[in-house]
Amino acid sequence: MADWGPVLVAVLLFVLLSPGLLFQIPGTSGRVVEFSNFHTSSASILVHAIIYFALITLFLIAIGVHVYTEKLAAAVRRRLLPEKAKVFRLFGREKSVHHVLGGGQGTLLPFDPTHFGILKKILAGILVGATAIWILFEFVCYHLLPLISHGLIISLLTLFLWSKALTFINK
Repeated sequence: MADWGPVLVAVLLFVLLSPGLLFQIPGTSGRVVEFSNFHTSSASILVHAIIYFALITLFLIAIGVHVYTEKLAAAVRRRLLPEKAKVFRLFGREKSVHHVLGGGQGTLLPFDPTHFGILKKILAGILVGATAIWILFEFVCYHLLPLISHGLIISLLTLFLWSKALTFINK
């Protein structure tokens, strides 16, 4: 598949317009809009489907969002730029960023994916984290916005205490 634009737009809109995840039109308690309530109804599914169709039509047909893979982008560049044209690179670089990052060779992952022991630990951590978040949302009735807010508050508190501890240690 050469053009990834429709796929990316469709997935992004599907996630953002899931009824009850970020917002829900119409709300379940009689309101017009409810935010992050994790509930849905048949009316909200219909309204969100209409909004999804309108936005995907706007992005794909009217605006024409396209994201091409590297081979097709290189072919388009070769067709648009003559062979003798000098390619301008920012800050006087001689190599492209693609070439500096490996030119499509190897992996950019911080671990070797063939080493399954590390991969198993990473996947187990992701599974445990997703299960903990699901338990928070489903059984404890915790919502996404308070979770993000509390996480930011805890990180800010940690940074504050760390900076204060360093001033006492360095004296």
